[in-house]
Amino acid sequence: MGKTYTVKQVAEILGYSTNSIYTFLDEGRIKGVRVGKGRFRISEEELNRVLHLSKKTEITTALQNQAAVVEKTVLVPQSRPELQTVTPILLFRGLHIASIFDWFIGAAGIILGASLVLYSSLKGRLEFSEFLPWLSVFEISFIAGGLGIILTDLMDKKVPLIFHWIFHVILIVTYGAFSFVNLKMNDPSGFLLYGLIALIIFIKFFIRISGVRAFIIFLILFGFGLGLEFIFGMYAPIKGNPAQILLSNKVLFASLWLSGVLIIGLFLFLGEKKPSVMFWLCMIGVGLMFILSSVFFANSLNWSKSFFYLVTGLTCFLTPVWILLRVAHEKRRRTLVFAFGMMVGILIIAVSVIRILQFNMAEYAARDLKSRLDFGQILVKERADSLEKSLEDASRNQLLLEAVKREDPEELLNLLKLVYSNNENVERFTVFRRDGAILSMYPYHATGWDEVSDELFSTARDEKKIFRYDSQNWSSSSEDKLRVGMSAPLIDLEGEAVGVLMAEIDLVKLKNDLGELANPVNEEYFLLYDRGGKVIINSEKAINFSTVSLTNNGLKESFNNQGQRVYEISEKIANLNWKVQINSLVDKVISPTKTVSTLIFLIAIVFIGAIGFWLILEKRSFA
Repeated sequence: MGKTYTVKQVAEILGYSTNSIYTFLDEGRIKGVRVGKGRFRISEEELNRVLHLSKKTEITTALQNQAAVVEKTVLVPQSRPELQTVTPILLFRGLHIASIFDWFIGAAGIILGASLVLYSSLKGRLEFSEFLPWLSVFEISFIAGGLGIILTDLMDKKVPLIFHWIFHVILIVTYGAFSFVNLKMNDPSGFLLYGLIALIIFIKFFIRISGVRAFIIFLILFGFGLGLEFIFGMYAPIKGNPAQILLSNKVLFASLWLSGVLIIGLFLFLGEKKPSVMFWLCMIGVGLMFILSSVFFANSLNWSKSFFYLVTGLTCFLTPVWILLRVAHEKRRRTLVFAFGMMVGILIIAVSVIRILQFNMAEYAARDLKSRLDFGQILVKERADSLEKSLEDASRNQLLLEAVKREDPEELLNLLKLVYSNNENVERFTVFRRDGAILSMYPYHATGWDEVSDELFSTARDEKKIFRYDSQNWSSSSEDKLRVGMSAPLIDLEGEAVGVLMAEIDLVKLKNDLGELANPVNEEYFLLYDRGGKVIINSEKAINFSTVSLTNNGLKESFNNQGQRVYEISEKIANLNWKVQINSLVDKVISPTKTVSTLIFLIAIVFIGAIGFWLILEKRSFA
């Protein structure tokens, strides 16, 4: 058997770190013989093959560029005299790419940390509210861990290996914690996605796995996980179009899904060492699925998952090209570094642009909603003031007073018709006798008037002043309706209260008039609350809950009972102590960011695709 070398000796000769040589051995770039746990021996023949390929590439490049190649002497022990002096094999010696999985989790971590800024600025704080104090920790940990992984790979020989593992630990903890957060937020697919990343990084600590194989394992396990989640009802795929029939049958869909994952996984594993056409097609197909999913999540404004899926999809595009690269082709590997760097740069720009757009749109929405809210306040106040004035005038009408004293229902009905015709914003007038018995009403409605609270007329009768009532439910066997209005005492010339005149505000008309002030494009709607906080006017979307403040100008974010995020702004109405509130759907307000994000995503996809296509055309250079 010929002479052999240790990993450390080969690292010194080739100018790499021992960690890189181990990676090259795992990925098949250098062939070696395992002689123990974590120990390899590389034959002199294999080392000469690598040196020959490297030297040939170096000399060719130097001649084409007419650039001087500076020789460097590497001192080798006397037991290896034939390798005492060699030409350096790297034009860019400090640049190493040890593992595509490391670069994937690093780039994804940087983008994920940056995208979480969108939660802390405006959109999404509500669903993240329970973990909001930890949001900055996640942002810093993801970005620091991702940058650390990539930089320690780039400066492999200049940075102690311990730092590389420290950044791995940071990402394990961060991805694991973020997986738990997604579980608490009832997002099982997010729990699976980030949990698998943390698990595979952890396994790589103890079992040496090549970067390509680790990435393929992640794709397969995630695919199987989604299928199992669908079977157990934890995950619902995007519905619509012909797939609806499949989605309605869980067993059929899950069987087809898991079978597809199994077949694709088989092609990916078989093509890891020597890429085939099917390997390329499967990897590109998986990448397209992730990218389409990223667009879907962008449209639903789930930025963290959207950007993570996009990075995953783009990494799928680059994986076949990555496998084609070998130790000697540093120039092409630098192109791949450039591609990864540009991908991260473009996506960080995307996050910045979306953040600026969201902030500006929220500020504009706050000003616009405040303006519409002011008009709503004026409308409600004028409606209440007009009712009070009409009630005051009617209560002083002597004809009405005489008719009440005579208890003449026919005369009272005619007078109420006259009063009603001059007050289009009143739903109903009712006249009560002093003891609370109803003398007349117009328009007549068969309702449970016997259940009217004594307070509604007795307060006005006893205190001899107008009494405002709100949120009263007068029920009967056929109706349970909210009523808001005022009661005025009918006082004769002797100063005695002979009865009470009650007027109800037409809430349906008031709701429609407020609706005219709202912007239908953003699906805005008004809510009106009484002094006790009970809802007077509501939309079919119902009241909001889980409100959090967003800006200093009163804009808040909350959920309505349909699970939709809404921006809300509210103010109390002077004298009435009612609160008027206007809401606008968040998705409608910041929907232009969907177009911008889709455009930026397209730019990133085209750029990465162009790099990959160019490298494919240059494939013969790798032979």
